[in-house]
Amino acid sequence: MFEKLPFRVEVIQTDNGAEFQSAFHWHVLDRGVQHVYIKPATPRLNGKVERSHRIWDRLLNTLRPIRPTATVRWTRSFRALQIRPP
Repeated sequence: MFEKLPFRVEVIQTDNGAEFQSAFHWHVLDRGVQHVYIKPATPRLNGKVERSHRIWDRLLNTLRPIRPTATVRWTRSFRALQIRPP
């Protein structure tokens, strides 16, 4: 992934979520990229990411279908994209 970027990644900042522990941490370090965790319980330190999550939540809740059969199709679509529906 890093090779496809038009710039060199020096540092990645993440929250302390389970998805950024162990395997991810060592994967990043093996590629010569520093991995920095924000302080626990301080989402404001990751403001851009938190804001993008809020935008996606609003969009997906607006587009969420009302009929049960449509909800099933909606959920399958998200699973196909490997995204958890709200």
